[in-house]
Amino acid sequence: IQLLFHFYTIYKRLEKDPDSFDVFSSWAFTVLQDFNEIDQNLLNTAEIFMYLRDIQRLKKWSVTGSFTETELMKDHYSFLEKLNNFYPPLYAFLIANKIGYQGLMYREACNNID
Repeated sequence: IQLLFHFYTIYKRLEKDPDSFDVFSSWAFTVLQDFNEIDQNLLNTAEIFMYLRDIQRLKKWSVTGSFTETELMKDHYSFLEKLNNFYPPLYAFLIANKIGYQGLMYREACNNID
């Protein structure tokens, strides 16, 4: 739960119109789990969030060209892009404070093998 509060502090600093903590916590647990899996698999975060956005767009794509993106869909795509803005400062904060989740520790161990 401490990790969630650290994430919220960073989120509020970066987001122009941040959600309340209640709303934030409804999606942040999932995002932290995603960050954990991304780090465990040593994935490039900048690329993975763009891939996720593009996958969502492809799922909605129509051969007939009759498809139009709704505002809700655009907000969802924008959210996926924003996730990469939250990851680096959270990662840096956790490293600086010597705390983290399993995936972060795994990534750090792999990056620091001599």
